[in-house]
Amino acid sequence: MAENNLEKILQIYLTDLFVVYMKVYKYHWNVKGEGFLSVHTFYNDVFDSLSEIIDATAERMRQLGFYAPCSAMEFCSLSTIKEVAGFDKTIDETLVDVVADLNSLNVSLQNIYKVLDEGSLALFTTHDLILSKHQWFAKSMID
Repeated sequence: MAENNLEKILQIYLTDLFVVYMKVYKYHWNVKGEGFLSVHTFYNDVFDSLSEIIDATAERMRQLGFYAPCSAMEFCSLSTIKEVAGFDKTIDETLVDVVADLNSLNVSLQNIYKVLDEGSLALFTTHDLILSKHQWFAKSMID
């Protein structure tokens, strides 16, 4: 794969991470109902992990000589994850959405693995483990 294709794949992954990060924050702030405390706390853990993954991804991109996008305009044009307008979701609906988004990120990682060097592979494998754990937790909380 050409280097510019790897750059594009990583830019999409980074912007997808940001969109999921913002959605989880939105759910964290706005979730209500039975199970509020456990889901609110869970979302806090997820966005903390996503923040670390975002930073590590951007830093690795820069180490590889790639541009790391970081603007709302770039997020809208590059991300494959859909944003959520307003807020009219139940706790379970937010969890189902987060499971789907984490799955999308894991699918992206599977494609990234095919083209990475060993140093990058170790970093992204750690991301995979963290995202998979959060996905499992979210699935386990759905009624």
